Amino acid sequence: MNGTLPKELAKLVNLQEIGFDGNQLIRGSIPSALGNLNDLRVLDLDDNRITGQIPEAIFDATGLQTLDLNGNLLEGTISTRFGELDSLRIVMLENNTLTGTLPSQLEKLSDLRYLTLDNNDLEGSIPNEYAVLDQLQFLTLNNNAGISGSLPSYIGSFSSLRLLSMFNTGMSGTIPTELGQLTRLEALYLHNAGFRGTMPAEICNLRSDDDGASDRIGFFSDDDSDDDGASDRRLEVLTADCGGDSPKVICTCCTGCFR
Repeated sequence: MNGTLPKELAKLVNLQEIGFDGNQLIRGSIPSALGNLNDLRVLDLDDNRITGQIPEAIFDATGLQTLDLNGNLLEGTISTRFGELDSLRIVMLENNTLTGTLPSQLEKLSDLRYLTLDNNDLEGSIPNEYAVLDQLQFLTLNNNAGISGSLPSYIGSFSSLRLLSMFNTGMSGTIPTELGQLTRLEALYLHNAGFRGTMPAEICNLRSDDDGASDRIGFFSDDDSDDDGASDRRLEVLTADCGGDSPKVICTCCTGCFR
């Protein structure tokens, strides 16, 4: 499809999925009328040229389970109304120009599995309210220079977490030992940030004994089910600012050390 999203899509009242992803051909803004689609479950518009803000009316589509707007030209803030979409499992807003802080109202998304917000212009700290998002599997905030504060220790209770990416942020402090409880974690990116101290032994203990593990690329599968085999995964990528003569982080188990 080439051009803008037709507002006439809203007339398809039984529509459950809209997917125009990965073609760089969709331009213009997201029609507010899509909020009238009560049965809409998936809105997937990633990798296009969509501009403007996420319309407030879209939060009237309360059945949404997947919202993927990655790789567009969206601006504005992340609305507090996201908390009204309590069926959301996937929120992918990375690679846009979103600004502002992380809304605490996301705490209402109790079944959220993916929260990817990297490569924007977000700022502020990770809200304490996010401690209840313990179903998360992917959490990425990298390449948001304005994201600050410490890495919350409560993330250690996110037992399904597979990817945690906080590099190229303004985050600081020590690395929580509680992250060592993340037995399903496959990648932890903490470089080019303000973290200091020693990489906790509890995290190093998550590393695989397979010497070739850190050389693998694309080890994440598309299956996000809670299969028993997931517990056999090991931390394969671990990065920190552990390079140079005066490293900010002392790490003997990292797969990548940065200055």
